[in-house]
Amino acid sequence: MSSNAQQNIAERTLCILLEGIFESLTEMSAEITLQIEATARGEGTHSASQRGRPRYDISAVQLTDMRDLGFRVQRWRVRERLRTADPVGQALRRRRAIQRRVYNVTVPNQVWHIDTNLKLNPWGFVYHGGIDGYSRCITYLRCCTDNRASTALQLFQGVVDLFGLPHHVRSDAGRENIYIARFMIENRGASGGSFMVGRIVHNQRIERFWGDLNRVVSAYHKDLFLFMENVAILDSTDPVHILALHYVFLPRINRSVDEFVIQWNHHSLRTMESHSPLQLWTVGMLLLPEDQRLLNDVHAQQQQPYDHNQWNAELLPINPLIDDGNHGIELFFTACHLLQINN
Repeated sequence: MSSNAQQNIAERTLCILLEGIFESLTEMSAEITLQIEATARGEGTHSASQRGRPRYDISAVQLTDMRDLGFRVQRWRVRERLRTADPVGQALRRRRAIQRRVYNVTVPNQVWHIDTNLKLNPWGFVYHGGIDGYSRCITYLRCCTDNRASTALQLFQGVVDLFGLPHHVRSDAGRENIYIARFMIENRGASGGSFMVGRIVHNQRIERFWGDLNRVVSAYHKDLFLFMENVAILDSTDPVHILALHYVFLPRINRSVDEFVIQWNHHSLRTMESHSPLQLWTVGMLLLPEDQRLLNDVHAQQQQPYDHNQWNAELLPINPLIDDGNHGIELFFTACHLLQINN
């Protein structure tokens, strides 16, 4: 087949595709016009299951054919054509667009975001964590077996000598943050927002981080615990089973947490010139004036490392971190057996 014939076929195919796209855009414009008129009359054009933006009847086959023919359309061209073909619909969509604000923290330790994660709470596990708003560096993260304010304060004070005391802390209105709020007000003053309480959407740094933690760490253990319940290995209403579960899996979860924190603090951030959170925090602190660089300007009361529980003596011969070849289930069986024969 000659090149002219191939070109004619390609042009006809392109015309057919463009006609289909034009018809779809015309239908979309007509639908939006009807919707505007119905809204003005106080009527509705869609049922509850049909609400939302109009559907574009451009099939995937048409788009694939255009790609196979080598056609690449830039987004600005699509926007220009939509502005010409459907100005009303574009204006309506722009009005419904979410106005997102840009997160703006200029230096490290200006704002810390703290929160608790209850993804594993049905089995008595609670994550306590804090993240620096400027660098996204994880300052502390621990899985515990309670959600008490004293536990949150102990973990918070444990990293003050390492990272320094932040100027502001943002959190939600949970009761587990009461002692941290009191500690911040005592050391930073009641004015100036030393402890800021607000909605979850304003605590976005830690909330965004919880999504990655749940995906990488919590999802595995949640599926494991659900499996143990489904096959009648674990009874979450039995105190003996819960005690054995905590003894075996709490160290294993925290081992995964420690590995995840190391990886997180050293992973590159695309929007920050591929610097890692720990690099951003370190460089940002070095660029501060010396009088603002002190990490030990506030000394918290000396705290012992967080000890999650005083375990029963009969459980101490079991090393929960060894590999039993069955994801810790064999160790759980052994712990339950030791607790039952000693009670």
